[in-house]
Amino acid sequence: MFPTLFHLGFLKISSLTFFSILALFAFFISIIYLAKKSRLRIQFLASSYKGMVLWGLIGGRLLEVLNNLNYYWFEISISSLYKSIAIWQNPEISFTGFTIGFIIYFLRQIYYKQENLRKWADIFIISILLSLGIYAIGTFLSGVNYGRVTESFLGITFNNPLVKYTLPVYPTQIFASLYSFLLAIYCYYQYIKTKHKLDGYLFLQGIFLFSILRFTESLFRGDDVLMIWIVRFPTILSFIAIYLAFKALNKYEKKFIK
Repeated sequence: MFPTLFHLGFLKISSLTFFSILALFAFFISIIYLAKKSRLRIQFLASSYKGMVLWGLIGGRLLEVLNNLNYYWFEISISSLYKSIAIWQNPEISFTGFTIGFIIYFLRQIYYKQENLRKWADIFIISILLSLGIYAIGTFLSGVNYGRVTESFLGITFNNPLVKYTLPVYPTQIFASLYSFLLAIYCYYQYIKTKHKLDGYLFLQGIFLFSILRFTESLFRGDDVLMIWIVRFPTILSFIAIYLAFKALNKYEKKFIK
């Protein structure tokens, strides 16, 4: 597709980098808007966003390396270590890992600053789903996170050296973008409908539904990632998330919903 969005002299901006930055801006703009609607403290974000981004970059780079061990650690050496941490030379990061690192620091700050975790979580899930939808567009244009070979009408051929198949593959990036946007819309509708009534329930719903869709998407993926026996590592993570979210939803419903 279009792995490089534009190239002017020494300035080269990839589609993935552009849409990753756009997704980050969309996250902060949407969460500030929703925080105001929920009457949460904007100062909390202002004092914490640098740490959130830093932890996000660490988590994103770590998962990127784990997903591509053959590329970063083809041999155990100092050069492989440097290659793994040299984000200034190769800025590729996993947005899923970025999100995990971001959330960990986010939860830490909420605990120390005694913020309302459930209210923040409900608006957080809307913003992160919106960001994931935007990010997935970048993965499609860049030719990463692609699907396995298919003969169905859905197949798309990528003229990209990053894609190991020359035959049509499932456009799993488009699937991811669509379900992320649709889930963001659904969660926002539920937020307007139940605001201040079931704090935290929307977050659990969003995580549960997203994990199911992410798990389903992984069954159609064909890109190279870390494998545990014959199972993709992201598939295992999605299954664990489904299980944990399902248990949390049941516990919440028994306690707060009669």
